[in-house]
Parts: sequence; structure tokens; C-alpha cells
Amino acid sequence: MDNLIQKMSEIYSDLYNSNNLIHCLTNAISINDMANAVLSVNQSPFMADNPREVEDVTKNSDSLLVNLGNITDYRMESIKKSLRIANENNIPITLDLVGVSASKLRLDFTLKILQKYTITCIKGNYSEIKSLFSKDLSTKGVDSRKLEVDDVINYCNNLHEKYHSIVVATGHTDIVCSDEIYLLNNGDERLSKITATGCVVGSLIACTLSVSQSIEACVLGVTMMNISCEMVDKSVGLSSFKIGLYDNLSKIKWEQIKENINARKVES
Repeated sequence: MDNLIQKMSEIYSDLYNSNNLIHCLTNAISINDMANAVLSVNQSPFMADNPREVEDVTKNSDSLLVNLGNITDYRMESIKKSLRIANENNIPITLDLVGVSASKLRLDFTLKILQKYTITCIKGNYSEIKSLFSKDLSTKGVDSRKLEVDDVINYCNNLHEKYHSIVVATGHTDIVCSDEIYLLNNGDERLSKITATGCVVGSLIACTLSVSQSIEACVLGVTMMNISCEMVDKSVGLSSFKIGLYDNLSKIKWEQIKENINARKVES
């Protein structure tokens, strides 16, 4: 754990000493929250999705986020163009599997992406990770909260070995899997009641990957979100909770992360 904390400290410092361009190919539901989250950690968001400009934007970016929420044919074309440019220029890619457990279109599109492009980080909730692993839809009749952590660890490990990507599974215990596996137990159940918080986690991972393409960067991205929400007063309503979350995210210090992180390495 000392090694994890040391590397996270270095990534945190590099993050706040940089102002990288984060290209977010995302959806209208979450776009504003994600842009504000990127700005909160001292990075610059660019939310282009026009197929005629995404290649130029991606080429000049330091990290690419592909979010599959509210997918359209128009955005699918843009995603493929951006992924190609990112791979050609060694730009880290975060692929957020929004909705792949409920939509055959999104699942099939994801499987084709993973066959053709190298993805730095695959991120999804437990159900989405399970669907990618099984290549089958799983939302109907399957609640993410009922999936066992050990089973999801197995899905993550399999996907990491198959696609050589860091895999992040968000749930009651967050799982970050590469050659090492970490279980993260920070967070607040109120996150599940606010739209787009999962998408925001994806944007934070894209930010941390812009300075270090590593498992420690992914752990930091998830943990910054989780600890920021933990610090919000438990008595406030959801609107105040959301405001407090972004206030904390914009002010979070390394000492707060180091003091409050609840992480455990899975021993093989």
C-alpha cells in the first residue's frame, strides 16, 4: 500500500501542475457535469462530437474519454475516428460502458471497438462489466448491488487479460484491476441518486490518465470522487449534496486523500 500511496501522491502533484486538454466524447445528459469536473481538477475540457472535427481535437488532446451514454449513429462515427487518432498518437483512452448491459447496439459496438483499438481503461458499473465479460445483456433481472465482489473481480481480471486494459468496476466496492487489483471502499450511497455521477468518475479517470497511464492514476480518479462526496454533510438534501460534492472536488487536497482513502490490495 505504501507504493500505491507514493505513486498516487506523485500523480496528484503532476495533475495540479498541468493543464491538459481532455477530449470528452459524451452525452447531453452528463456533458455539463463532466466539463465542470474536469475544470475542478485543473484540466481543460473539450466536448467536440462532430465527425468533421473530432480528429483534429483528439490529436491535440492529452486524454480521450469515450462515453457510450445516449448513443447516436452520428456519435458512433465520431468515436471511431477519435479512437483511431488516439491510438496513432499514444493518447490514453477511457471507455465508459454506459448502458452496455441494457442495449445490444452498445454492447456490439463496444465489442467491435475492443477488437480494433487499444483502450487504456475500460470503466463500467458491475452490470456493465458483467455484460462485457459474458457478451450478453444483463440489466433485466440483475441488480448491480446483488453481484458478488469476487465474481466481478473475476470478470475484471478476465477482461484485463483479454484486452490488456486497466478495468474499473464501480459498485458498493469499487474494483480497479490491472496486473494488480485494488478494492476501494470510499463513497456515499447518495451518489446513486444523482444523475451522471458515474460519468463524472470516467472524466476524472481521463484526467488522471493524462499524466500517468497507470493503475494508480485510475485509483486516484475514483478516490477523488468518493472522498469528495464523503465530506458532504449527511443532513443535506440531494441538490445541496451535489453542490457540496463539486465544492469538495474543486478543493480536495492530497492530505485529505491520503488520510481518508480506504483501499485494499487483493493478494494473489
